[in-house]
Amino acid sequence: MKNLELYCVKKDASLLECLKNLNLGTEGIVLILDKKKLVGILTDGDLRRLILKNVNFNNSAFQYSNKKFIFSYENEPTKIKLSKLSKVIKQLPILNENRELKDLLTLNDLLLINISNPDISDNEKKYVLDALNSGWISSNGDYVNKFEKELLNYISRENKKLYLTTTSSGTSALELVLKSFNLKEGDEIIVPTITFGATANSVINVGAKPVFVDVDLTTFNLDINEIRKAITSQTKAIIIVHLYGNPVNIHKIKTLCKEHKLLLFEDAAEALGSKYKNQYCGTFGDASVFSFYANKLITTGEGGAAVFKNKKYYDIALSIKNHGMDKKRKYWHNIVGSNYRLTNIQAALGLAQMEKIDYFLKSRNIVYNIYHNFFEKSNDFIVPKIINEGVSSYWLYPILAKPSNLEIFKALLKHLKNDSIETRPIFPPLHIQDAFRNYRINDLKVSETYFSNGICLPLFNNMSKNEIERIKNSLTRFFNEIN
Repeated sequence: MKNLELYCVKKDASLLECLKNLNLGTEGIVLILDKKKLVGILTDGDLRRLILKNVNFNNSAFQYSNKKFIFSYENEPTKIKLSKLSKVIKQLPILNENRELKDLLTLNDLLLINISNPDISDNEKKYVLDALNSGWISSNGDYVNKFEKELLNYISRENKKLYLTTTSSGTSALELVLKSFNLKEGDEIIVPTITFGATANSVINVGAKPVFVDVDLTTFNLDINEIRKAITSQTKAIIIVHLYGNPVNIHKIKTLCKEHKLLLFEDAAEALGSKYKNQYCGTFGDASVFSFYANKLITTGEGGAAVFKNKKYYDIALSIKNHGMDKKRKYWHNIVGSNYRLTNIQAALGLAQMEKIDYFLKSRNIVYNIYHNFFEKSNDFIVPKIINEGVSSYWLYPILAKPSNLEIFKALLKHLKNDSIETRPIFPPLHIQDAFRNYRINDLKVSETYFSNGICLPLFNNMSKNEIERIKNSLTRFFNEIN
C-alpha cells in the first residue's frame, strides 16, 4: 500500500501547493481531500494546461480539479477495478463506502497474482554469469560441487552420515534411486494416489508396478492403515510423499517397513526445509529425492537431488547418472546408465538460492498463517494439519471443499478469479487417470470423494505486501459474504 500522504492535499490548498506536491515525484497525480473524503483530482497535465492559460497559481486547486473522477470502492472485485483503468486513466483511487480515500492503485497493483513466482535477484545473476564466464557450462564445474556440498550441509545439520548427488530433475532423481536399488519388473512399490504423476511415472519407467494407496484427510498424506492393507509378497518398497511440504509421520511408516523388510523412499520434492522431530525430511528413508523446479522453495530452473544413506547405492547412482561409466576408466561402461546430470549453470543458480533458504521459509510461513487464519476455522473447507513435532516447508496452501458445500467452493473459485488471484487444482488422484488405470489399487474412497474439490492458493518467496494485502482483503470479503 502506498504512502497516501504524498499524493494528497487539503481542499483549501492552492495550485502552487499541488505543483510542489507533484515535484515530490508522486506519479503525476494530486488527490484533493475534504477531511478524509476525496473531492477532486488534478494531474500534471491539468497543471500544465493551467500554466499555459496564465492562471494565478495562488488560486484554489479545488476550483480547477476534476470532480467527476473515476474511482472504485474497496470491496469491488479486482476485475471491475481493472476495467476502469486505461491508457488515459493509469491510477485508480480506492474509496470506502463513505467515499474516504483508502488506496491508489495502478495496473501493476491489480495484475494477476500467480500461484508461484521464482525469486531471482542480483546474486543469482552474478553466480550464473560467473559460471558462464568460467567456460564450464555443462555438468562439470565448481558450482556443482559447491551446490551439492551446501545442500548436504543444510539437510544434515544433525550430523547424519548422508550422500547426495544432484540430478537434472526431481523425476530423474527418483528414477535414479529406484535403479540404484535394482527395483525392476514385477516389483510392487506403494505410492500415494494423491501426488504429482512423476512419482508413479518413475516407478513405471524402471519396470516396477505402482500400487496406489489412499491418503487421510488430516494431513493429505499416506494413510498408514491403507498401506498395511496394500502390502503383499511382491511389495518391495514404499514411496512416501510429503505433500505440499507437509511432513509425513515417518516413524510409524519406518516401523512398518522394518516389520515387512521394505525399502523406504522419500519423495521430498516439495519438502526441502520441512522437518519431523527436528530432523529434515529427506533424511529418514533409505534414499530420498528433492526437486528444484521453477516453482519450488529453491530453484535451478529444472533440477533435483538424490540422497542416500548407504554409500554402496550412492556409488551406483553416480555411475548410472553418468552413462554407467567407470570412474577411473574413461568411456568404459560397467553398467547400463543414463544422463541425469545437473549443469554448472543450474548449480550456480541453486547455490545463490540456498543462501536465502531460511528467509524463504520465514516469508512463506507468514503467508501460510494468513491463509490458515481464514480457512482453519471454516466449517465449509478442510485444510491439512501439520503433525505434532512437524514443520512444513509451506510449499503451497491446499484446501478441500466438503462435498456438501460445493456451491460455496464454486463461489470461492469465481471470487478469486474476479480478484485476479490464480489458483490451481489439487493433484487429481493418479488411479483415475488414463496413464495409470491398469495398476492395482485398494479402496480409495477418500481421494475419489474429496480431491476433485480442492485447490491450492498462491504461496511464493517474494510475495509483495501489496499482493498479501490483496489476498487478505479478497478473502475477508468472501467470508463476510458467505456468512
